[in-house]
Amino acid sequence: MKTNLNRIPWMVLLALLLVGCSAPAEDSAQTPTPTTASVEVSDALRRDAETMAEQMGISVDEAIHRLKLQNPIGTLGAELERQEADTFAGLWIQHKPEYRIIVAFTRDGERTIQPYIENSPIAGQVEVRTAEATYEELKAAQREAHRLLEEVGLSVDSGINVMENQVELLVTDRPMFDTTLEEADIELPDHVKAITTYKPLGDDIPFGVKPDPTVHFPQLKTRSASTMLALLTGEIILEDGFLRVRANDDDEGHLIIWQTDCFLHSNEGVIEILDRDGQVVGRVGEEVCLGGGEIPMTTSLERRLREPLPEHCEGPYWLQGGGMRLSLNHSSDLFTLEVLSSDDRTFHFLRKKPVLDQWAESMEERFYGELIHKGTRHLQIEIAFDQLNPVPITAGVKYTPLWPPDYQARIQNGKFEILDGSGQVVVREGEKVRLEGGKIGGDWSSENYRQLYHELPCGCRGPYWIVKD
Repeated sequence: MKTNLNRIPWMVLLALLLVGCSAPAEDSAQTPTPTTASVEVSDALRRDAETMAEQMGISVDEAIHRLKLQNPIGTLGAELERQEADTFAGLWIQHKPEYRIIVAFTRDGERTIQPYIENSPIAGQVEVRTAEATYEELKAAQREAHRLLEEVGLSVDSGINVMENQVELLVTDRPMFDTTLEEADIELPDHVKAITTYKPLGDDIPFGVKPDPTVHFPQLKTRSASTMLALLTGEIILEDGFLRVRANDDDEGHLIIWQTDCFLHSNEGVIEILDRDGQVVGRVGEEVCLGGGEIPMTTSLERRLREPLPEHCEGPYWLQGGGMRLSLNHSSDLFTLEVLSSDDRTFHFLRKKPVLDQWAESMEERFYGELIHKGTRHLQIEIAFDQLNPVPITAGVKYTPLWPPDYQARIQNGKFEILDGSGQVVVREGEKVRLEGGKIGGDWSSENYRQLYHELPCGCRGPYWIVKD
């Protein structure tokens, strides 16, 4: 059974967290009252409150008050789930039109709640409501729904929406879902509702695809409603009729189980992978980065496949996640990429384009650091504190540098070195260098940072240092 929290409204998510964190059982426990210690307004709490106040249109003091109540509310939800399972139906926070802590029971709610909240900081802000099903009944219905669906090869993610008092199945192919239930004469348990979260392309593919019948392409029947978030980087290889992603020559490679909106395409004999927009996101012989995660081949997974796997199809298996792209981008408007290799190493040399000077926080900073190349294909500079030139940049941070357009790189005597426009060596591997320029910090909320990260080779993480000409 899977519970997907990412696709549920944020107030429902908080409710799920509150009712899902049961405290350890205590033999002598009856109806303890939540308490809260006096909480000082730390800098972190105030920053969170300022963000909350801006988003909700309330004062910072009111936001601080609400944030301080999170612990007693969480304790209350855990205690009610543990002590009042026969009637407790869920707890959530309502922020608008007025702040309320909503607690639902199937019966006798007002009487049940009083011992838990009297003399507590939340006593005057709790509202009791009546629901049909208890939270335990919803969890049982969720388990039964997954059991029934797995028997007919349907895989869905789900969540318990306590505000609506129902289990929500997240369905990515509604026509197939409904047809399968009808043919198998399956009726979902009470309080279970299917929610459509995705529209498959079906047979209406708006671009040409030429499959290669000699290549196996194991695919799910329906797209996963939620996916694993690990990252696999490596070259796509074709081996025994299957596509694998191999990190290096010593790696046996992962055999990929594909989502429904990827397509195998033979482009004049070159095997490509297309996404639902018809864009090439993978090609045999080229490096890709592929989201998802390693999985065992279970009976449940076999039922989810469009076609059975041949007997000689051996793992390890990688279930594709939400994202896939070619790793090496040679047409970016942000940088140019050169790949240099020796007998035992490969690295990526990145030159900036003018727009990155504008994206940097400032181009007048300086730091002193060591050029390194450890465990990745990306050159990095680890910053050291320079006693002669102290700067407000944290020592020990590793920056990925993007060099001026006329700089060159080469491998000399087994080590790489960087040369300026006149051909003079600026720095060699393992040496210290003082660089001017500016940084693009690793702030995922920055649109510029996200664009640069997604266009750079896979795994080339920030922060980035834009070297001054």
